[in-house]
Amino acid sequence: MTRKFLNYSLLLFAFFLVSVFVIYFSKVYFLKEPIIIDNYFSENKKKFQSFLANKININENQIIIESVGLEINDLQNFLSIKISNLEIITESNETILKSNKINIKLSLLDLIEGLTNNQLLLENIFIDKIQFEFLRNQDFKIINSSILNFLRGVDDNNSNIFKNLKINQFNFKFLDQNSILKSNLLFECKSLNFDVLNNQENFFLKCFETKTNSGVIVKNFNYDKNGIFVDGYFEKFNLRLLKFKNYFKEFNFDGEFNSYFKINLNSNLNVEKFNFKILNNSSLIKKVDEKPNLFKLAGLGSFDFQENKLNFKNFVVNNYILNGSIEEDGSKLKNNVKISFDKKRFDQFDSYLYKVFVKNLFFKNKNFINSANKFSLKNLKSEILINSTFDIESQEFENISLSSKGYYSSFINDKKIDDLLNVNANLNGFYDLKYENNEFDLKVSGKSENVKIKFIKLDEIYDLSEIDYSINYNNNKLTINELNLINKGNRAMEVKSILLRNNQNFNFTDLKVNIFDIPAKYFTHFYSMKIKENKLSFTVDAGKIVNSKIYISNKKNTSEITNKNIEILDLNFKNLSINNYTIKFENLNLTKKTDDVFIGNSKLLIKKIPLNTSFEVNENGLIRAFGSINFNKDLKSLINKKTDFNIENSNLLKFEAEGNLNDKNFDIRVRSTLENSSFFHRVLNLNANNIKKGFVDLNLVFKNGTLKKINNILINYDNNEFKSDFDFQESDLLKISNINSKNFIAKSILVQKENNSLNIKIDGKLVDISHLTNDLINQRKVKDFDIKFDIVSNQIILNNKFSLSGNLTGTYKNKIFSSLAKGKIILGSNTLLDAGQLTILVENGKYLITGKGSLNSGKTKVKIISSSGGLPNVTFESQEGGKLLSALGFTEKIKSGKIKLKVNFLDKNLSKYQGFINAKKFRVINAPKIVKSLSSLSFSGINSLFVGEGVGFSVGDAKFEKIGNELKFKKILINNQNLSIYLEGDYNLNSEIINFTGSIVPFTIVSKFISVVPAVGELLTGPNKKGVISGQFKLNGKVSDPEIDINILSFSPGILRQIFSKDWLKESKD
Repeated sequence: MTRKFLNYSLLLFAFFLVSVFVIYFSKVYFLKEPIIIDNYFSENKKKFQSFLANKININENQIIIESVGLEINDLQNFLSIKISNLEIITESNETILKSNKINIKLSLLDLIEGLTNNQLLLENIFIDKIQFEFLRNQDFKIINSSILNFLRGVDDNNSNIFKNLKINQFNFKFLDQNSILKSNLLFECKSLNFDVLNNQENFFLKCFETKTNSGVIVKNFNYDKNGIFVDGYFEKFNLRLLKFKNYFKEFNFDGEFNSYFKINLNSNLNVEKFNFKILNNSSLIKKVDEKPNLFKLAGLGSFDFQENKLNFKNFVVNNYILNGSIEEDGSKLKNNVKISFDKKRFDQFDSYLYKVFVKNLFFKNKNFINSANKFSLKNLKSEILINSTFDIESQEFENISLSSKGYYSSFINDKKIDDLLNVNANLNGFYDLKYENNEFDLKVSGKSENVKIKFIKLDEIYDLSEIDYSINYNNNKLTINELNLINKGNRAMEVKSILLRNNQNFNFTDLKVNIFDIPAKYFTHFYSMKIKENKLSFTVDAGKIVNSKIYISNKKNTSEITNKNIEILDLNFKNLSINNYTIKFENLNLTKKTDDVFIGNSKLLIKKIPLNTSFEVNENGLIRAFGSINFNKDLKSLINKKTDFNIENSNLLKFEAEGNLNDKNFDIRVRSTLENSSFFHRVLNLNANNIKKGFVDLNLVFKNGTLKKINNILINYDNNEFKSDFDFQESDLLKISNINSKNFIAKSILVQKENNSLNIKIDGKLVDISHLTNDLINQRKVKDFDIKFDIVSNQIILNNKFSLSGNLTGTYKNKIFSSLAKGKIILGSNTLLDAGQLTILVENGKYLITGKGSLNSGKTKVKIISSSGGLPNVTFESQEGGKLLSALGFTEKIKSGKIKLKVNFLDKNLSKYQGFINAKKFRVINAPKIVKSLSSLSFSGINSLFVGEGVGFSVGDAKFEKIGNELKFKKILINNQNLSIYLEGDYNLNSEIINFTGSIVPFTIVSKFISVVPAVGELLTGPNKKGVISGQFKLNGKVSDPEIDINILSFSPGILRQIFSKDWLKESKD
């Protein structure tokens, strides 16, 4: 029975199978329709949820299924399970995965094998759309760890149920409440195929971020038991999608970047690392003052979420290479970054970095680098190690430490140093910088080439071939270890110094300068600007400072440096020229004696006049000096220009000086011997040659650098002296006072220059200007000026024979000398006028002197005219002839009478002359009776011949000549009604011996009687009918008592008497 039951059962089962098989084949293969079995699974969703939860190792209540359906298809896709709206959530009810449609297919073979081995494989799973959501909390941890459990279960060999998994659309959302992203990201991945059984943990997918158009693309999705790895890249990621307010309050950047990335998630699905590689075509833009700053990015980086650390490796920002890390520690960001770069071109971006990062962030002491200074880096190769902490809340850097080394090359363009100078140069060198606790330790060494230093106020440029330097800056102290100014291969100056910061400036505390060869004007300009701080009393034109040492100490760190701070060990000027080259120093040496006093010596030229001097000067400019002056042609010319002295002197002049360099007031005493010297002064009539013995001593007074006085002039020469004072205080006025010499004794001489003329006034006792009148007569050049003069003196000597006592006024203009002389006028040893005036005119070497006045109480006219040879011809006319002849020294025996006397001089000494006298109505007194009439023609000494009572004459004429000591009277004729006398002969002025011969005709009554007989009278008496008897006589011996020899009276033919009335007398009158 049992067997039968079994047989029937088998038959029924076989029939069932055949029926099922027939239905299956007819439905699936012939009708091409699947066999749908939905009710079973719909009623048993719980069992399916349990089955699925068991397979992926999660709780059953974490799986939510809307519906489950079953389809039977061909043998290859025998069993198909359809799940609608599957959702997997976390224990905290947060969605992990969503799928609207899942289709799982199994072949008949896989089904049998799975049931046999209790290892069911889900083959050819097709998911139309699946969505994961990743949620990050504030701790940056992925709380959806069940996802990894799900994937781990999928990949577990003991629970592998998937084979040939296909996903039409795979979406995952990245949800982050504190993300740097302004919006959450949604990724869509399509057409995914992978096979779990092939143990391929790496599969390719292409996922696009669709919600924000961020340009994020996921390429690879890798996983293993320990984590998930997501690879992708950013394609033109817009930086505006990021928000950094959690880190930076102000982060106004724009731009796009392209980058590869890889995200590592650990076994708990926490993000461990975010690796990225920024591509070259990435850039950021930051606008400053409406000008964009472009940041080009490239390089590797990663963010370690466990350590909260951002790492850089060869990360390039505009040629800046960054290596290092930034670590988040609470509200702090700790930076440890190495920046390397080798830049040969700098742009706006570099300026921005300098301003923001270098100055504002790193250097709180912002005076260390002044951005107003103009310099341009040409090349900077550097490595910078930066350790700092950024306070997110205060947005300030803290605990900054920096070390940097590198090479630099730059161009300094008009770098202004104080108001002193601008510098242009090419710099290159090496530096080593350490910065910590807001203190710098900077070491710089290198050289500047093609240096141009412009002194601002001088408006001059000093060219140097290079400057070598080594400088340290530490703790607000700047130490110049070495600063060498080099010009054409030679050191010009070496500087070592210590400077301390004082607010925004540096003050010298210690400065050591070795000067080898620099222009003097630049040093003196620095001295006046930084030390003396006022204008110098002189200007430097040329010259240099050589082989000098200067030390400046300023222990109090004050901005003001005075002479007290300066110790001039040795300051040497060479070929120094100042004040428009008027003063030239061949050498000038200075050193510091005390805090207030400098001492020195110098060899110099003042207006080409050579001096040697030693001196001391204090800080107020007070100077004392002594030395010597070499007399040369320039000193000769200067003395001549200022005083009209013409001096030849080969002796040294010694001087002592005191004064003030600031106001240029000096008193200088000058002394010198005059041995073998000569001097000449035209106006003062000084002339000395080849002096055997003598000296000069005088005091020079300078006011404001100008010679104003020469006091106490004493010139002693060969037992002669000249004393005087010269005063130049008023412009165009020379005052010479207290003149005392053998030819000139005067109270004052005033020489006033007015336009192109000179006005000369002389007040004196003795004024000898004979040399000047001789020059005028000899047509020698006097001056190129028109001259007006006014001389008052007891004695005015016009030449060695002509002088006056009184006043001489006149002019010299257009080579014409015209003057008026008033007073007593003397010619030779004789007085021309006791009181009167003469008009003097000199033109073209010819002179004419006319005048009138009183002579011996007699009114007299005088006329002096030059001959063709320049010798004087003198004419006197007087109504009181006796007084004229007496005053001139001819005779005192002539009384009254009208006389005209003319003398023509024949030599320059006025010792040889010719002349004639014409007298009318005069009387001769105290003469011998026989020759009483001769007295009217007697010259000096002859008057002693005549004695007795006076005899009156109506007319008298004489012609005479003086040669040597002999006075020759060629003819003398005097007449009255009763007597005619003729004389001729010689008179020796030395021996006073006379030798005269003459004739006398005293008998007029007899002559009248005879003359009535016409024929005889004509023969005997001559035409004038006077005189018949003539007597002859001789006078010999001393003029005071001559011997008289008289012949016997005899008659003489009248025709012979014509000798007494020759025409030569008349001609001489003309």
